[in-house]
Parts: sequence; structure tokens; C-alpha cells
Amino acid sequence: MAVDGEHWQRAQERVESNKNVSKERHTLRMPASNRKPEPLTAAPVRRRCIICGDPSYSQSGVHPQCAAKKAGAIALAAQKALEVEKPKPVRPQWAQRKWGA
Repeated sequence: MAVDGEHWQRAQERVESNKNVSKERHTLRMPASNRKPEPLTAAPVRRRCIICGDPSYSQSGVHPQCAAKKAGAIALAAQKALEVEKPKPVRPQWAQRKWGA
């Protein structure tokens, strides 16, 4: 079965054109795992924590751990303000010993 050159060349062109089409389709089409429906309603806006800025789920709008951290920092600052600066104890100068004394 002899295949003439023109028939062979057309077959090769079809194969090459199909390769290009499949590459284009692959780049344009999204995988099935990424197809997600659009939400029907918008997501509720959450209050932001005034200390860290992340969304907060508590009623007060402040994370409990952020509130504790802020309270600790305020208490520490108040304690430092009340403390009077204590003078450092004076250390005696050490006298050098002479060898053999």
C-alpha cells in the first residue's frame, strides 16, 4: 500500500493543527475541581478587633486574648509609673593583690 507524498503531508498537517487546538482548549478550560457556583447572598461583614484588626466573633468585638494582652500591658505600665526608681547599690572597688603577699 503506497502512500503518496501529498496525502502524507495533509495527514501531518492535521495532526499538527489538532495539537495546537488541544493546547488552546486546555489553557481556556478550567478543571472541574475549580468550578464553584457564585454565592446567592453576600458574606456577612464581621466586626474587626480594635487591637489586632482581625475579624472578631465575640459580641464585644475584641478577642479575649487581645483584651487580656491589652489589660496586662496597661497594668504593667501603671505599675512602672508607681515605682520610684531605686538607686543602684554601690559596689566596692576590689583591691589588687600582690603576688606573694
